[in-house]
Amino acid sequence: MLPRKNRLQKTKDISQIFLRGKFLSCDFLSFKYILKEKCPVKIAFSIGLAYSPKATLRNRAKRILRQVVQKRLASFPAGLEGVFFIDKKRLPSDRTWAEKKLSRLAEKILTDLENKHK
Repeated sequence: MLPRKNRLQKTKDISQIFLRGKFLSCDFLSFKYILKEKCPVKIAFSIGLAYSPKATLRNRAKRILRQVVQKRLASFPAGLEGVFFIDKKRLPSDRTWAEKKLSRLAEKILTDLENKHK
């Protein structure tokens, strides 16, 4: 479970990310984010009904993503606020595959931020 300080919970903040955020995608996983100054990394997960009408499957997907993100939390830059979501009806069968995809997405985020500051 993500620490409380790293959870993005306010609906207002999440809607701002969807309105103004930058979009990155890697296979089944997508990430929309904004960068704020002087705040900790805050992450939310959104898995909609299009993924599955069954709440148990959506909750499982979120649980897997949360565990993978929690392990990689230190690799995200400070001030990052974002929402992970699955854009296809495909969930990794094991956590190692999800970790690889998340690592690739984290690298894309860092590369994107470095290019932005150049």
